[in-house]
Amino acid sequence: MNTLSVREILQQVADGRLDPTQAAVLLDQVDDTSGNAPADDTADDGTAAGSAEPGAGSRVGGGRAVAAPKIDRIQVQATSRRVVVTGDPSVATVAVDGQHTVRRDGTTLHISGESELVPTEGAFVLLAGGRWRDVAARFQNPGQLLDLRVRVNPELAVGVEVIAGSLQVSRVPAVDHVRVTAGSLRVHDLESPVDLLVQAGSGQVETRQLAGRSRMRCESGSLQLTLLDGSDVRVRSDVQLGRLRTVPERTGRDRDRDVVLGTGAAEIDVEVVMGDVTVTLPAGGRR
Repeated sequence: MNTLSVREILQQVADGRLDPTQAAVLLDQVDDTSGNAPADDTADDGTAAGSAEPGAGSRVGGGRAVAAPKIDRIQVQATSRRVVVTGDPSVATVAVDGQHTVRRDGTTLHISGESELVPTEGAFVLLAGGRWRDVAARFQNPGQLLDLRVRVNPELAVGVEVIAGSLQVSRVPAVDHVRVTAGSLRVHDLESPVDLLVQAGSGQVETRQLAGRSRMRCESGSLQLTLLDGSDVRVRSDVQLGRLRTVPERTGRDRDRDVVLGTGAAEIDVEVVMGDVTVTLPAGGRR
């Protein structure tokens, strides 16, 4: 296989077919070959250049290998955006559609999306400075600016924080951190323990918990928690000025007891401050 060009490398990263770590290694190789003799079709470690394993190392002077740390976590932060996070096994790490910035911190990749339909700075030069057409274009196509679609490899841990927007997560079993403020939340296919907070918003979570401990907190909003068939979990509740109920409704002495499905191997701590939480149980589940 011929050495990839810079354009081909960047296109594969944009399509999600190439890990950013791999891309950095390949770009270094392109720089090296541009000033030296042509390189052969494989990387120095014998791995094909276009199919290097995530985290594969590159060679520096003297043949010493430098290992690039592998990305193992994706952190998404957005304000005033419609965020959709979907698990996609065909993606090496992550692929993003929509206006965003990317920053790497060790083994974590941070994706940030901010939306500002009307620029707040330079308001007095809006007309004179020729920025009116830019603002008008934003209002004509607001959806393109609001949508932020993130496809991640399902094996990666994922955290998401959204303010004044909406969040939808599906086919990402390893979501372990969720924050939604003044917005709406929908999570499907959740399997890992999660730290979840809903503030002045609404949330719908479908999960099958088998191990670990989760914390779900609802402040001045509503949360619908659906426990799927096969869950092995104990749900504890701490209600302050809000309300928690189960579907089907429990009566008698069971009303104030923990919700237990199976042996209760996993644990979910539900905290209700000034919100309304509904826990939906699977049919025939032990309560």
